[in-house]
Amino acid sequence: MWLVSALCGCSDHEAKDYPVSLQDIEKKAGFYAETIQKDPEAIIDARCDGLTWRALGHYVEIPYPIFDMEYNDGEWHRDYKLCYPDDSRSEISRDGLIMLLLTLLDHKDLDSVLRLNGYGVAHAWVMGEGPKKYTSGRLLSPIIDEIIEHLSGKKLAAESSDSVLKMDTFRGNLLAMYVWTRAIMRGKLNELEWQTVRNLYFENKENPLYSALYHKFYGEGDQSHTLDLLGRQGSFPADSLPGRVELFNWGDAPGSILFLVAVKIVKHKYK
Repeated sequence: MWLVSALCGCSDHEAKDYPVSLQDIEKKAGFYAETIQKDPEAIIDARCDGLTWRALGHYVEIPYPIFDMEYNDGEWHRDYKLCYPDDSRSEISRDGLIMLLLTLLDHKDLDSVLRLNGYGVAHAWVMGEGPKKYTSGRLLSPIIDEIIEHLSGKKLAAESSDSVLKMDTFRGNLLAMYVWTRAIMRGKLNELEWQTVRNLYFENKENPLYSALYHKFYGEGDQSHTLDLLGRQGSFPADSLPGRVELFNWGDAPGSILFLVAVKIVKHKYK
């Protein structure tokens, strides 16, 4: 029964009474966003993954200047400063490209997606210098096409390519954000996407991103577990920004931005 409800198409449900209220989480999110905006760069210990974290920050409305990392039309780099070859293994990463696509979709920036697609086509989907396992964007071509169709107001095909999911190319949080980008456009998950989300959640129920995504599409959308995770003062204090949060299991990522991403997934409304 749960699988049927997950695949039938999704919409947000009426607000419920949670042990930790959504209003409390929104208040904390507001404090985090306000604090970050006083000095946005202070929380970025990017180690040449600036595009990944600034694009996610841009997704949650933190005014990061992400276009400083587009060196030429559609040519995106890991950071606004030169990293390759001295400080990174490649000029660009697929992590950064996925987070970029998420925020360009959210901000309805069709022109930037078209420039990215044009660069990929012109360069046989080698998106920068370095080993192809980091720089190849060919697997992202189908989702880029899908975003272009969506932002152009065209009806999406019944299914798009699941090659990323079938090939087990991405893992963990990166995979979750890839699935979420597709879900934003369709308002539902197909069976393979649902199994991917379910597997991620049951491998680590303490990850707020996994919980937010899983409960977005399971049953009646009860996000009480996600709100409980986000309400934990030890991980997410109410009066200061969190540092690295082990619950997310995402390296040296800024916990405050990931908190805001989880909250945005919880609150997302399908039109």
